[in-house]
Amino acid sequence: MDDAESSTNRKVELAVTHPDYNEDTVDADLALLLLSEDNLPTSDAPSKSIYSPFAQACLPRLRQLLPYRRLCYIIGWGKKRSSDNVGTDILHEVQVPIVTHEVCHGVYKDYHLTDNMFCAGYSQGRMDSCAGDSGGPLLCKDDQHHWTVFGITSFGEGCGRRGKYGIYAKVSNFIKWIHKTIKSNG
Repeated sequence: MDDAESSTNRKVELAVTHPDYNEDTVDADLALLLLSEDNLPTSDAPSKSIYSPFAQACLPRLRQLLPYRRLCYIIGWGKKRSSDNVGTDILHEVQVPIVTHEVCHGVYKDYHLTDNMFCAGYSQGRMDSCAGDSGGPLLCKDDQHHWTVFGITSFGEGCGRRGKYGIYAKVSNFIKWIHKTIKSNG
């Protein structure tokens, strides 16, 4: 597949950052983007995988529990290693498990982790999100086997470091704000 078939460029018409975003704690680390309507997919556009430029993912329900025993996908164009100067031109994905809040808090004792955040990854490291992946999705299949955006890549300590996990914004805690913002910005 060539680049013309596998990528879509859109102009960002409006960016709305969550009003409770805290730069110090990185709480409420999400924003909504209103994209131009140029070249929007039609409802009958093919959607063969989560990587399709026309694929759609569901939002979780308000306060929906995280799927702790499932592998989820993180996707992004970020760096492959902390030492890289720039991200990649190729969309990368990796499967990671969501870890419990207790494990996450135990690893990040010096951070102010809120209930709006969760961790995902492996204790042995290696597979993780990295710089440049922020804002990308953490996708899991829900109980009805629908791809659902449970998390938004936020931050971490390095990339794929042993004993560290990636930290994600918990989308289910922001559903009311998402719907209200979409409704008011059209």
